Amino acid sequence: VSGPRSHGVLIRGRAVAAEKAFDEAAHCAQSASDEPATLDARLWQAAARTDAGRLTDAESVCRAVLLTRALSPARQAWAHATLTRVLLWQGRSEEAAASPLPPPQCAGFDIDPVVAASIDATAVRVLLAAGDVFQAGQRARALVTASEKAADPLPRVAALTAHLRVRAA
Repeated sequence: VSGPRSHGVLIRGRAVAAEKAFDEAAHCAQSASDEPATLDARLWQAAARTDAGRLTDAESVCRAVLLTRALSPARQAWAHATLTRVLLWQGRSEEAAASPLPPPQCAGFDIDPVVAASIDATAVRVLLAAGDVFQAGQRARALVTASEKAADPLPRVAALTAHLRVRAA
């Protein structure tokens, strides 16, 4: 699973511009009948909407993606993690804790390293919100170790941020 590479715009703090780019990507993919690319663009769009503070809109995109019948296990994990992140931002920690999250590093999934790191970082946040600092630390340490091999620096950033959250807790 990999989203449009315009996620760099999102990382640089330009959530509104990223949201528009992902919406355009989703429309292009949809007109080409490319459902996997459409779903990827929609999940990146939900992340951008979350970062822009449009939490209700982000939640609705995630829930719509989760209703898709042909969702691969990797995309399903990503959609659940993205929804979980929205729930955490909304202060709905109990609902977030009830969301299914995959094993560390999305073991067994064919998934983009940036997406996998994001899923693991979300799992760390959920564990911290639930008060399970030990498990959050274990997950963050595994993420840091896994990110050392990544060619893209973004998984490393996500890993170190997750580790910092644990240390701050």
